[in-house]
Amino acid sequence: MEAFAEKSRVFLLNLTKREKTLLLAAALLLVNAVVYYPLLDSSFCNLDDHVLVYANPDIMTFSLDNVKKFFTRPHMGLYHPLVTLSYAVEYRFFKLFAPVYHLTNLFLHMGSTLLVFLIFQAVGGGFFVAFLTATLFAAHPLHVESVAWVSERKDVLYAFFYLFSLLFYLKHAGRPKLKYYLISLFLFIFSLLSKPMAVTLPVILFLADYLINKKFDRRSALEKAPYLALAVVFAAVALLSHAKPRLEAAGLSTYTVLTNAYGFILNVIFYPIKTFWPAKLANVYPEITELLPQGTMHVILYILMFITLVSALAYSFRRSKIVFFGLSWYLLTILPASNIVQFGLGIPADRYSYVPLIGIFFVVSVFLARLDAGVLYKYPLLRKTSFAALASVVLLLALSARERAEVWKDTATLFSDSLSKHETSVAYNNRGVIYHNKGFLDMAISDFKNAIRINPGSPLAYLNLGNAHLNKGNYEEAFRYYKISNYLDPGKEGPFIGISNIYQHLKDFTKAFEYLDRAVELGHESFMIDYNKGSIYAYLKKHGKAESELAAAIEKNPSFVLSYLALAKVYYETGRHAEAAKTLEKAARVDPRDPEICENLAQVYLKLRDYEKLDDTVSRCLRLNPRSDRSFQLRGDAYTELGRYDEAVQQYTQAISINPKIGIYFAKRAILHYNLKDAANARKDALKAKKLGAVIGNSFWKDLKNPPAAREH
Repeated sequence: MEAFAEKSRVFLLNLTKREKTLLLAAALLLVNAVVYYPLLDSSFCNLDDHVLVYANPDIMTFSLDNVKKFFTRPHMGLYHPLVTLSYAVEYRFFKLFAPVYHLTNLFLHMGSTLLVFLIFQAVGGGFFVAFLTATLFAAHPLHVESVAWVSERKDVLYAFFYLFSLLFYLKHAGRPKLKYYLISLFLFIFSLLSKPMAVTLPVILFLADYLINKKFDRRSALEKAPYLALAVVFAAVALLSHAKPRLEAAGLSTYTVLTNAYGFILNVIFYPIKTFWPAKLANVYPEITELLPQGTMHVILYILMFITLVSALAYSFRRSKIVFFGLSWYLLTILPASNIVQFGLGIPADRYSYVPLIGIFFVVSVFLARLDAGVLYKYPLLRKTSFAALASVVLLLALSARERAEVWKDTATLFSDSLSKHETSVAYNNRGVIYHNKGFLDMAISDFKNAIRINPGSPLAYLNLGNAHLNKGNYEEAFRYYKISNYLDPGKEGPFIGISNIYQHLKDFTKAFEYLDRAVELGHESFMIDYNKGSIYAYLKKHGKAESELAAAIEKNPSFVLSYLALAKVYYETGRHAEAAKTLEKAARVDPRDPEICENLAQVYLKLRDYEKLDDTVSRCLRLNPRSDRSFQLRGDAYTELGRYDEAVQQYTQAISINPKIGIYFAKRAILHYNLKDAANARKDALKAKKLGAVIGNSFWKDLKNPPAAREH
């Protein structure tokens, strides 16, 4: 082992600076790949991914007008046009194939890792400091949320441009060139267009000057002026579009001054604690108001730690540039997420630490480098032991990060993990939605009730509880919860749509329309209102009105596939099969992984006698759901029409093996056996079909007594 270590040391010493840089960069990329490999098997999450990505109609039409829209208005109270543009590009080429979105995040994280490595080489940190800082950035479990969550593209995108801008500024500071300066400035604009947290970069540039001993004079101040002007403009945009308007839109209230002050201290101290002891990490932490009841000592402890941190910063100003730079980097970059201005509920979140922790990682790396060059250098055995301990710590962090990445496999796994560490209303509510969508209604109801137990003022939890009871057929309970949701937040349309759905189930369509109209009177023009009206008209066979409403729903939200399915059904029932096919083809482009769309499209192709497209579509359906008995049945129907009876029998047999309780499968196979001169199996299938309730004509039973001669097929 020692011989190998010595050979490795000699090998590294003989490398040029460029070769060392390339070798260490490759090692950093490998670390990232190993840690984040599980993301290739991850899906979207129903926490923001639905509004920003897979149910966001804005990204589904790639046009100049739509791109203009990205840059001229905020989305969901957030202004991050480059992020939305990146989603639109991915959707244009890959639709909703989730691994591609995760890979983009990972590639951006890899790029930022390399930039951290290059930046801290540029400021004179040396290979060890730069590599260790970048390794900690790459593999710390606190950073997993930013990389693994598709909706946090804004984190990895802003950080990439932020660090790239800083790197070019450092190149300009070392060798003043206008092109370096302009590149840095434009990269800063890209960072601001990705996330408002980028506004801290101008101050970081002053810090960088301090670290590299660049003279502070009038010229130095003036060159920061464009950065500062841009930061002020984007900060104003963020405040106007994201602060109280977003709170009010979510039906939330602002905190008191004291609660906000404690929230600020909590947020500032939370991340260093989790950096050195990353235990019980979760995607949702308790709100400040839930943490306050933990006791006075808890509050005092955080205040004391905050005072210690600020004192260390002040002490280091004259004593250590490294410590001052690192702590200042952390405090300045965490400031926008520290609740000093209330942008949200002030809940700590792992993602907010993505760029700020670089400062702490740098201080730790420099400390270890100086320890190695000082005390440890004199004691070779202790030095080797220390390096082994450091390698073990980094390995444990990487393993912990990989474990966190696996948690992001799907939404149910994510929120179950979160609830195993912290009981929060948000986590219960989101997991309840997943259970509800999967049909596990009792489990969903239990989660929604727990969400209400923790936060009795959550209109969304009551609305979701009403939806679950509606789908269970508990109409009185559903009505009661919808009323409570409406009382807590009278401006929302959800409760009115829910009550309308109750009356739809009760076949009282007058009342159903009444509640939809009441939602419209509140000023809502939601696609859900159009969809529900269209569904009622379709049920009443008023196909013209149904078509009009459903087309309006699709125009307002092209990502809601149920509108396409309902409209295609209208076309199918009125004999407009080609239009039904076009509608379902559009739906398949929106969500190519929805098996119901696929199966319905195959059925329409059967009606159109387009057997080639049917066969291709059935193959795709079976890739999506290998146990789709309906797909085998449709292919069997096609083979029957083509006279390929033996192959049709095989398809119906597959359908029966998956779902042996469908009488029509046996009936169709019975006819095929009869045509194939197999009277015994024809009779056996006919009896089974009759037992399962399928209608078998009397003429068929008579024909069974005198089977026809063998037919060519």
